Amino acid sequence: MLPKLDELAIACRVARELQPGQVVALGPGLPCRIPELLPANAPVQFLSESGALGYAARDAADQAVAAPVVDANGQPAALNPGASLHSAVDFAAMLRGGHIDTAVLQPFQVNAAGDFIHWTTAAVPGLFPPGNAVDLAAARRVIAMLLHTGADGIPNLVSAALPLADGRCCVDLIVTDAAVIRVEESGFVLSELAPGWTADAVAAITAAPLALAPDLREMSFDPPNFSAAAPAGKVYPDAPAALHDLHPGATVMIDGFGGPGGMAHYLLVSLRDKGTGGLTIISNTA
Repeated sequence: MLPKLDELAIACRVARELQPGQVVALGPGLPCRIPELLPANAPVQFLSESGALGYAARDAADQAVAAPVVDANGQPAALNPGASLHSAVDFAAMLRGGHIDTAVLQPFQVNAAGDFIHWTTAAVPGLFPPGNAVDLAAARRVIAMLLHTGADGIPNLVSAALPLADGRCCVDLIVTDAAVIRVEESGFVLSELAPGWTADAVAAITAAPLALAPDLREMSFDPPNFSAAAPAGKVYPDAPAALHDLHPGATVMIDGFGGPGGMAHYLLVSLRDKGTGGLTIISNTA
């Protein structure tokens, strides 16, 4: 029996995929182990299914603010300075609106087209309650982290169509307790192996054709190097910095009523001075 990775090792490998400045939505299960591996001031903002944006694992949150929030596993979490809480509607809107860089989820099965089924149990065969998985599937990049096989030895990576899929053609990368697999137009591409594993051994527990990447290598578990990056946050030193990435054709929502006590006039003046065109403006005031 080849040694399989434990949960934290899988989470550590997934953490290497995160980039400074990203907003990362985490589904329940294995993805909730990722914040444990990063410092509270890491330049990544995690979004929990509970609606907390900018939270950290309680044990790692030396600089965070204790708050009655939980992660998607129901475990206590802490809010970093500048964090915020959102409703289920806001959670879905952020994902479906294309505002989330990466979603990490633990599906039941993934097929070679990048479709996935989120969850099931032997007690209720044929029942696949999606939960928020249908929202997570809308992120710009979707990473699946799961066990390569079930407890019964049946492969969780398959070639067959998934008629009740919660996400279609959306999974980009799969990290299991045996391998890292890219999902490309041609299907599964084996790119990394867990220590002690061979390509043939991974293929033997995968119920789909498995191409080999030209640079196939052993997994690395070094933590991401965020030392040169500033902590993630939504507080900027001035208005030009806050608007630096506003692109032509963007939709801008202006909050607050008119007058000195409402709108962010400084931001509006900077928006004018920036000169970005083709904007669609949404306002709740005349």
